[in-house]
Amino acid sequence: MHAADELNPTVSEIMQWCDSDLSQTITLQEMHACIDIRCPKDQRVEAHKMFNKFWPMISGRDGVASRDELKMLFAFAQMGVKSKK
Repeated sequence: MHAADELNPTVSEIMQWCDSDLSQTITLQEMHACIDIRCPKDQRVEAHKMFNKFWPMISGRDGVASRDELKMLFAFAQMGVKSKK
């Protein structure tokens, strides 16, 4: 993978990188850990803020901080993040 591709990962790539417990879902805790590992250092603070702000949309009205790939894709689309797939 090229460095430019890592700056615009697909939802599938995010799931692969961040789903540390292999549950096919991502929790907010997994997302923050993934940001710390995957995001460029100068973008981490903003990425953490963005996910804290939008996590309620990703997790849904039930407040559960874990969602399948389709719901995450929808939430990313709502935030203006474009997936390559």
